[in-house]
Amino acid sequence: MIEITSRTNPRIKQLVKLRNGRKRRAAGVVLAEGVREVTRAIQAGLLMREVYICERCLDQDETVKGVVMELVEAADEKVQKFALSVEVMEKVCYVDSPEGVLAVLDAPNWGLDKMTEMVEAEKDDEGEDITASGGYGDEKKVFLVCVQMEKPGNVGAMVRTAASAGIDGVIAANAEGYPVDVFHPNAIRTSTAAVFDLPTVSAGEDEVLKWLTEHKIKLLAATPAGAVDYREADYVTGLVGGGGIAIVIGPEDRGLPNQWLEATDQNEGQRVVIPNKSKIVDSLNASNAAAVLMYEAMRQRGM
Repeated sequence: MIEITSRTNPRIKQLVKLRNGRKRRAAGVVLAEGVREVTRAIQAGLLMREVYICERCLDQDETVKGVVMELVEAADEKVQKFALSVEVMEKVCYVDSPEGVLAVLDAPNWGLDKMTEMVEAEKDDEGEDITASGGYGDEKKVFLVCVQMEKPGNVGAMVRTAASAGIDGVIAANAEGYPVDVFHPNAIRTSTAAVFDLPTVSAGEDEVLKWLTEHKIKLLAATPAGAVDYREADYVTGLVGGGGIAIVIGPEDRGLPNQWLEATDQNEGQRVVIPNKSKIVDSLNASNAAAVLMYEAMRQRGM
C-alpha cells in the first residue's frame, strides 16, 4: 500500500478533480465514499480501480475498520491501494468528517438504451412478438421520471424510495444546459448507494420525451391541477402496444413544464393530483410526492 501524506501530491490533485461531474464522466468512473457506499458499489458489480483509506479515521470505529480492511485485502491485485493521512483524506472526500475509505470504480454503463432493453418486446426468430397481448407482456415496467431537478441529493432520495417501492428505473430529464449529476456524492449518499444498483439515467428533456413517446410509455404526470386523484389513477394498465408506465415529477417550485402536461394529454396519460388540505402549503416537496405515487403503484401492482 502506497502512503500519501501531502495534499499537493499529483495523484491527490487528480483525485480531487474527479469531484467534478464532467471529469468523472469523461473518465468513466464514480467515487464512493464510506464503507456502506463502497460495499454496495462492489455488491452491485462495479469494478474497483483504486481504493484510499485513512487508518486514523477508521480507528474511531473498530467494526467499520474491520469491514474496510477486509474489503482492501479482498480487492483484486490490479486495484491500486493508498494509505492517506487525515488531512489528505479530508481534502479528497466530499463530506466534512470522512469515515476513512474512498474508492474509484467504473461507472455503471446506463443510458436510455438500457431502458429500451427493459421495455422492448421479445421477438422470435422470425421477428414476431412472443410476449402477451400489447407486445410487452402483462407486467408493465414502471419508471420514475424526474423533470428539471437541480439538486443531486433530491434525485438520490427519490432513487432510494424507487428501489424500495420496486420501481424499474429512474430517469432524470434535464433542462438544456443543466444536467443533474446522478452520481454526485450527495446523490450516492442520499440514495444509500441505490444509484449503483437501480438503473438511473440522466438525459436531456427533449430526448427523454422522445424516448417515452416512441416506446408508448403511459405518463402519470403529478400536478396540482391534476384531473384525477392519484389513488384513482391506473398504475397497472399501459397503452396498447406500449412499453410501460412513467410517474412524472416536476420541480417543486414551479411544477411540470407545459410540454410534459401536453404530452400526457396527447398520449392518453393521466394528470394526477395529491390532495392538499393546507391553506398555506402549496404542495409536497418533490421527493415526498414521488414517494406517495410510487407506493400507490406498488399497492396497485400487488407487490
